[in-house]
Amino acid sequence: MSEAEFENQFEFSTALIYAMKRALKRTVYYANLKEYIEEIDKEIERFGERFNLVKLFTMLSDMCADAPKLIVLIVDEVDQAFNNQVFLDFLTQLSYYYLNKNKFATFQSVILAGIHDIRNLKQKIRPDSEHKHNSPWNIASDFDANMNFSTDDISGILREYEFDFHTGIYISYNT
Repeated sequence: MSEAEFENQFEFSTALIYAMKRALKRTVYYANLKEYIEEIDKEIERFGERFNLVKLFTMLSDMCADAPKLIVLIVDEVDQAFNNQVFLDFLTQLSYYYLNKNKFATFQSVILAGIHDIRNLKQKIRPDSEHKHNSPWNIASDFDANMNFSTDDISGILREYEFDFHTGIYISYNT
């Protein structure tokens, strides 16, 4: 997103929802979410300049509730954006929905990419009185994960991806 799209909540919210709309149109789940996608323009027109983060998250929650599969949100270039108050407000709202996912449909996972240290971002989001050593999604904590995938495991994942997205990827290996 450009600097202009961080100017206020309206610019940010409309830019983000239109980017998601474009992305959704390219998925195999377009038919399942077509009604939702067509509502985006109507909602923005209806609310005009009052289309803000609250309205954005209402739409995102509806989308997550209606999606045929769980949705993962990946936000890239976080270090570039976290000096913008609108972006910090977005992350705060995102954290709120995620922490209250038993009340609101939301993303299955949130990935913040392109960030040097989550603690720097957390200090910008939370007031000094609320600073803790954990992040909104506990991603600053060390964890062990088994990353030992066999060739069959990896090719299976690639086959599933190819089935869903028809990229033309060639999957072959010698055993």
